[in-house]
Amino acid sequence: MLRGSYDNGNGFFAFLLAGPIRDLLFSIRSRYFRRSATHVDPRMIQRKQSLFLLLAALLAFATWLFPISSYKRNDGTYQLKTLGLYAEDGVEVADVGLRIPFAAILTVIGAGLLFCIFLYKNRTRQMRFVRAAFLLTLAVTAFMFITDNSVQAYLMVDHVLVSTYGLSFYMPLAILVLCVLAERSIKADDALVRSADRLR
Repeated sequence: MLRGSYDNGNGFFAFLLAGPIRDLLFSIRSRYFRRSATHVDPRMIQRKQSLFLLLAALLAFATWLFPISSYKRNDGTYQLKTLGLYAEDGVEVADVGLRIPFAAILTVIGAGLLFCIFLYKNRTRQMRFVRAAFLLTLAVTAFMFITDNSVQAYLMVDHVLVSTYGLSFYMPLAILVLCVLAERSIKADDALVRSADRLR
């Protein structure tokens, strides 16, 4: 008799607690699991553009190591670098001075691209930095081409000249491509975050 009353009491209390427990579980599921489906952490979606920006920055710094163009004529070889024109013995040709400080500008571009990686919380500003780096790199590439033609004209006087572009001429072109890819990825992530915010 007492045992039956006890069982009935347990059933009664279980009935009373079933509603609050169900509501609590539903609240937990709604708060955490639904949020995880719609919440987008900007730090988790920056991997692609961060890689593009890092590669572009490394290429900008690497232009210090390789020639823009190499020239071969009957009295020796020369290399146009971001710091100036050098003979094959490593001595700088004093008669040819660069009007555009390629090394300094490319260093600024590289540093700006690295800084841009950490602007993931402000994607609008991040895109502005990428566009600025793109335009500056485009200008550097154009002036490299102009400078190369001027150096060729200087070295061709009374000599037969054979010239070839070096890695540092192509690296800015690769930086341009990486900047375009980075900006596209930033735009895609920005659209994703805005869409997730609307769902919330």
